[in-house]
Amino acid sequence: MVISSTISIGIIGSGFSGTLTAINLIRKYNKPLKIFLIDKDNFAKGVAYNTDDEIHLLNVPANKMSAFSDNPNHFIEWLNIEKEKGLIDGFNQNDFMPRKLYGKYLSELLNEYEIIAKHKNMELVKINDYAIDVNTNSENNQNEIIFKNNPNIIVDKLVLALGNYPPANINIETSDFYSDSKYFKDPWNKNKSIFEGLKVNDPILLIGSGLTMVDIALSLDKINHKGNIFVISPHGYIPEKHSEAKVYPTFFANENLPNNVLSAFKIVKNEIIKAENQGFNKHNVIDSIRPFSQKIWLNFSLIEKKNFMKHLRHRWGVLRHRMSEKAFDKFYPMLESGQLKIYAGKINSFIRESESITVNFKNRKNNTNQNILVERVINCTGPESNYNTINDSLVKNLIMKEIISSDIMNLGINSTPQGNTINNDNISENIFTLGSTLKGILWESTAVPELRLQANNLAELIIKGLNNENNPNF
Repeated sequence: MVISSTISIGIIGSGFSGTLTAINLIRKYNKPLKIFLIDKDNFAKGVAYNTDDEIHLLNVPANKMSAFSDNPNHFIEWLNIEKEKGLIDGFNQNDFMPRKLYGKYLSELLNEYEIIAKHKNMELVKINDYAIDVNTNSENNQNEIIFKNNPNIIVDKLVLALGNYPPANINIETSDFYSDSKYFKDPWNKNKSIFEGLKVNDPILLIGSGLTMVDIALSLDKINHKGNIFVISPHGYIPEKHSEAKVYPTFFANENLPNNVLSAFKIVKNEIIKAENQGFNKHNVIDSIRPFSQKIWLNFSLIEKKNFMKHLRHRWGVLRHRMSEKAFDKFYPMLESGQLKIYAGKINSFIRESESITVNFKNRKNNTNQNILVERVINCTGPESNYNTINDSLVKNLIMKEIISSDIMNLGINSTPQGNTINNDNISENIFTLGSTLKGILWESTAVPELRLQANNLAELIIKGLNNENNPNF
C-alpha cells in the first residue's frame, strides 16, 4: 500500500461536528492537506438535520446557530441571502428555523469549502461508506481505516465525529418483542418509516418524553392522525417552551464554582427566586449558566456526577432543552384534547396479540400496574451513549482493540476535554473525538453553540500538532 507524502486527516462522521472540523481545517491551515470526510449517509446534515419535515424546528434561535464561533452572524447572513433569492419568507433573528433548512445551510457550506480547499492546494475527499475498523501503527503513528466497500486508506490523524446512535432498547420482561415489525427502535430510520401503513385512528406508544417525542407527536398531528398517543417515561416530564429571551446577569465565576450537586442546586434555586422577583424567569437563569456548565461538570467528582445523574438529570433536561413557542402551540392542544396522554412509569412488558400490542406498565402516580392497547411502539428515549453496548462494527472493533474506551460515566468516549482520546491512561496525539462522544467528559456537548467551538478548537489543536512535528514535508 502506497502512503501519500501529503499529510492526511480522516474524519469519520460528517454531521455537524465532523463537517465543521473539516471546514475549520481548510479555513485555518495553509499547507498541502488531504482530508477524508467519511459517512454512510448524507454529508453535513447528520441525523439532526436530515429531516424532510418542515415542522421539525431547531431548538436554538437563528441568531445563535452560526456554524462559526468567530462569526456569530453567519447563519443570519445566509438566511438573508435565501430571503433575497425568494427561497424563504421573512424571518426574525430570534425565530426557530426548520431543521431541514439548517441542513441545507450546512450542505452549501461544505460545498463552498470543498472549492476553497482546491484553491489552497488541499483536497477534500468524501467517502460515502461504512468505516468498520481501524488499525493503528505505533511506529509511525498512522491509522488505517477499513471500509465495508471501499479500499482501505492511511491517515496521519483520525477524528471520531461519530454523532448519535439509535436508542437502546429498554429493559423489559419480553425482549423478543424487539424483533417485531411493529416496534421502531430508531424513529429517524428512513428505511423503516414509522408512519407506513398507519391508520388514522391507530393508538401509538412513544417511549420517552423528550424532544424526540415532541417531534414525532407533531409529525403525527401534521398527517392528521387522530388516534391516542400514549407517552411513558420514568418521570413523565415533558420539555418546556422557550420563554422571552432576556440576558440574566452572570452569577457564577471561575473562581467560585460549586464542587457538589447540593450546593449547585441551592445556588441556582436561590437565583431563580431572586430573578423572578426582578422580572426574569427560570429559563433566563438557566441560560446564564451555559458558559460555566462544562466547567462545573469538570469540577464535580465522580460521586457528584453520579448524584446529578440520579437526582437532577431529568429536571435539568426539561429546563435546558426546550421546544420553540411555535412547536408548543401545536403540541399543547394535543395534551389539552386528551389525544396525547403522558404517564410517569416503568414499562414491564409488550405482548403482541393479533394486530395489537398490550403494554403493561407500572404507573408511578398511583403505584399500580395497568395495560394500554396500541398498534405500534416507537422508541423516543434518545441516542445510546454507552460505547460498551453500542451495536456498531466500528465501535465494537475500536473498543476490542483498546483504541478507545468508554468514559467512566458510560456517556461517551474517554478523552481529554480538548478531544484527545484516552485509553489505559494513554493520551493519544493522533486520534481525537468531539461532539456527543464528549458528553461524559463535558456534559454539555450536543448543541451548536458548544459544538462549533469544539470543532474550531480541535482543528487548531490538530494544526498545532502538525506544525510542531518534525515532518520533512515542511
